[in-house]
Order: sequence, then C-alpha cells, then structure tokens
Amino acid sequence: MPSASFRLIAAPHTPCRDDGALAEDRVAAQARFLRGLGVDGVFVAGTTGEGPSFDRDERQRLAAAWAKAARAEGLGLWIHVGADALGDAWQLAAHAAELRADGIAALAPRYFRPRTVDELVDWLAAIAEAAPRVPFLYYDIPAFTGVALPTAEVMVACRERLRSFGGVKFTNPDLAELQRCLAVAAPGEDVLFGTDEALLAAAALGCSGAVGSSYGFAAPLYRCALAAQERGEHEESARWQRRAIAWIDALVAHGYLRSAKATVGMLGCELGPVRAPLRPLTSAQRDALRRDLDALGVRQWLDEARRASVRGPE
Repeated sequence: MPSASFRLIAAPHTPCRDDGALAEDRVAAQARFLRGLGVDGVFVAGTTGEGPSFDRDERQRLAAAWAKAARAEGLGLWIHVGADALGDAWQLAAHAAELRADGIAALAPRYFRPRTVDELVDWLAAIAEAAPRVPFLYYDIPAFTGVALPTAEVMVACRERLRSFGGVKFTNPDLAELQRCLAVAAPGEDVLFGTDEALLAAAALGCSGAVGSSYGFAAPLYRCALAAQERGEHEESARWQRRAIAWIDALVAHGYLRSAKATVGMLGCELGPVRAPLRPLTSAQRDALRRDLDALGVRQWLDEARRASVRGPE
C-alpha cells in the first residue's frame, strides 16, 4: 500500500503563445492551478513539457520561472536537463543547481545511443558532475529514447559512479523490471513511476512516488484511488483508476499530448498550443474533445473527488 510519504508529481506542459513562443509569464498561474489539484511537485521540461522541442536558453528561462513559482506554491521542483549534446545537458544541470532544484533528471541520448550500461552511465555521470550536490535521477523512457538497457543494472552502476545519484524516473510499463529496481534501490533513492495508467500497481509494489502528465489535470482522481487502496477498499480504488484511464483514452483518441494540454485550458489554465512538429488541435477538434470529455463527466469526477477532500501529504 502507498505510504504517507508517497508523492504525486505533475509533469507540467510548457506554456506557449499562439505563435509557439515560450510564455514563461504564465508559469505562476500554472503553479497555482497545480497546487489546487493537490500535487506535491513538478517535473519540468520532460516529455509532457516538450523539453526536446525547446532550445537551451528557453529551457533555462522556463526552469527559472518554475523555481520562483514552485517556491511560492510550496511545490517540489525536479528539472529535466537531458539533451543530445552533452554540453547543453551540462549547462542545464549547472543552471538547475543555481536555482536550487530539489532534483535533476536526464534521459539517454536518442540519436547516438549508448549500447551498454557502462556507456550510458558514463554519459549520465558527465551530466551529474555539473550539479554534484543535487540529487540526480536517471530518466528511463525507452519508448522515446530507444535505449532499453536493464534499469536495475543502471541503478547499481550509477550508485558506484555518481556521487549525487538519487534514483530513477521509471517511465516503463515493465512491472517485473520495476520490482528489480525496487529490490536494488538503496535507502534514500527514489523509484518514481511514470506510467499513470498503472499507478495503483506501482504504489502497491512500493514506489516512493509517481511523475505523470495526467496528474496535471486529474490528480484528485488519483488521490482518491490511492486513499481507497490504503484503506483496503480495492473496488473503490479501481473505480477511480478506471475513471482516470477512461479520461486518458479519450485524450489519446484525439492525439494525447496536444489534447492533454488543451484539457488543462478547458479546466481554466490556458497554456497555448503544442510546438512543432506536433500539431495543435483545430477549433473543430477542440470542440469534439470537449464533447467527449463532457460525455464522460470529467468535471463531475473532479467535483466528486474534491468533495472527498483527499489530498497528499503537506
């Protein structure tokens, strides 16, 4: 069962203007919105935040805006600093350290891919050296990087090489490998789960928290699911998880990332369009998405969850 210290961390979308330009002035309102949903922190500029689609200067401006906003709202701050150019990743990590982030994370390079655990850990260690006092997470997301090395082995090797190693962000549906990661995790190392649809399984197995895009709009549903699981009310817990999955499925039908970002706007926090090469929803597509979400009753689900007054640890 999830412990009282289980953290629900939102992966926020990066706010943009209509022309695709970064709109970091919207981050403060975005942080207030997320805090109102009951999340414990934010994981900035990852996949949901379209991090690879923004240049280093933009990512540093975004990180600085989140550092200020996260402190104001009492949110934990993890910054993704991975990049295909080691120099860019190094500078992003050093900048995150200056901002006093709670943690940084980096994924494997996606073009010239590491072929062995040693090659990957050499790469991660070089990035981590830029911020030796900031906990470093390996961001494991093989569906996007194409690097599918055994995560548990990477963890063990990272512990030996990285003075600041803090664990892994495991965005991978392989629950057997997840259990291997949990088995080798040392005290103080986080195993943060990144597949929202299987949150209950990860919590039951012993993950210390979760990072996900759908916590940025449906966190109250997941809080209800986790609380019911902790009480041993398994059918009630599954009912909330099924609702979250139905919501995600509706977004997938319209193109997940662009629809998720539009959904946050529909809930009162406008974040603008996705950035190329992704295509934003047209007006007609946005209307169709709204109809589908209204038919599901997602606003009623949120209202019901909020009435239950289920929140994470303060």
